[in-house]
Amino acid sequence: HNLCDQGGAALINDGSSHMTSFET
Repeated sequence: HNLCDQGGAALINDGSSHMTSFET
């Protein structure tokens, strides 16, 4: 989850990308 959280945090700005990273 940490990995997803880290990647999602950076992509959270994109919004859509955040969802993809979180799900992946």
